Amino acid sequence: MENKDKLELYERARLKWGTSNQMLIAVEECSELQKEILKNIRGNNNLAEIAEEIADVEITIEQIKEMWGLDNIVDSIKERKLNRLKERVENNDY
Repeated sequence: MENKDKLELYERARLKWGTSNQMLIAVEECSELQKEILKNIRGNNNLAEIAEEIADVEITIEQIKEMWGLDNIVDSIKERKLNRLKERVENNDY
């Protein structure tokens, strides 16, 4: 799906179900991803389920960024955090 079409779909979903409900869905999807990761740590072979939940989380995060116009600030923060991670990896910091 093209980006323009995704953004339109996100707006339609927000208008249909409401901003608060879409936020609750995002929290629920994060929780479901957390649950699948914990199952994997405990020994379950559930990579398909993890992939499914990652997709759901990414979609809801994209919705939130679009609803509040956070793309630029999130990108800026990610860049700063990635640079910090790079420094820590290169310096063997924990």
